[in-house]
Amino acid sequence: MNDRCESRVATVTDRTRSVPAIRVRIGPVKRSGTVVDLRDVSWDPIGGTGPAIVADGSPIASADPASSAATPASNSNDPRVERVLDRIRPAATAGRSRRRSRAQTGERTAGSASRDSGTVPKAEDETTCVTIACVRPSTSTAFDRVPARRSLRGLLAVVARERGHVASVGATLAARRRRLEEMDLPAVDLAEARRKVASVGADIHDLRERAATIRGELTARRELEEDREAVRADLEATLTELSEAETARIAAKQDLDRARRAARRDRDRRERRLRLEDEIANLEREARRELAAAVHPTFRSTLEGLPIAVEAGSRPGEWCGPRTIADIAAISLAGRRAPIVVVGNPGVGTESDGVGRDEEDDIATAALTLGVPIVRL
Repeated sequence: MNDRCESRVATVTDRTRSVPAIRVRIGPVKRSGTVVDLRDVSWDPIGGTGPAIVADGSPIASADPASSAATPASNSNDPRVERVLDRIRPAATAGRSRRRSRAQTGERTAGSASRDSGTVPKAEDETTCVTIACVRPSTSTAFDRVPARRSLRGLLAVVARERGHVASVGATLAARRRRLEEMDLPAVDLAEARRKVASVGADIHDLRERAATIRGELTARRELEEDREAVRADLEATLTELSEAETARIAAKQDLDRARRAARRDRDRRERRLRLEDEIANLEREARRELAAAVHPTFRSTLEGLPIAVEAGSRPGEWCGPRTIADIAAISLAGRRAPIVVVGNPGVGTESDGVGRDEEDDIATAALTLGVPIVRL
């Protein structure tokens, strides 16, 4: 985009929606509200040592220097993010997330927490110190966290699907995906076929040398008029073995020829598969463009209704202002009432943002105006 955004001054009163409250408990720490900030809480997301913070919110020094520091989560792989998301998601989704988190962190136990709007449940066991009471998400996991792990256009496309929009290329795309799944690519082992031909060829060479040696011995015995029966029997056995080996070589060569033909067919199938994958990728891009465009006017109106210096561009995927606010606004269009986890410090706007100020207040304002609860990590 381009020009600097002009700051807006607007009141929030007439635009706010009721925001579902969140209740969070991490060990002895209890917090609640529409925007719950946990960035100052130092806690071990793997074990049950509890947070290095007292109940009034004052941080204290951790006895274990290796434990999680009271700093914001810096990336989506932070186990604290997965633990919080695990408590927000529905049971089935949380189970998958929990298994992934255990594999990454070695966590032994992580029971599910109640997500109703009642009292915050107690910790399930000694190693589970995080419980969250909130509205369960019924929307895509793409809306779980901010920054979103996809482009703004991609996020708007997911929003459009949640709102019931269907891309015109959807049927074609589904058919191409089915064809790709059905496309079998059996492995062709040319190396094994070549090895077998070479091995049989070596056996034939050895048998021929052996037969020549036996013939020489048989001739010598004939000239000396010595007994030749044992040597003759040995020669017959060797010639029989040689004949079988030559037959085996013919079969091995035929197998190699078949393998080469199969390899050529396999290359043709792989080329067709690559062309099909390219076609699918193009259709997916077209679907994302179409779906994002379908909700772009609504997205633009939503940003215009915020008392924040952020606005949509002329095309889907373009915006001016904090990306964090743009993501939250996009997610709100999907009707999400469950908390969004905002990871890390949004920091100070850059010159290209046209903001040049802290986004802390903007996030709280967006949550209140758009009716989306937020957990800060």
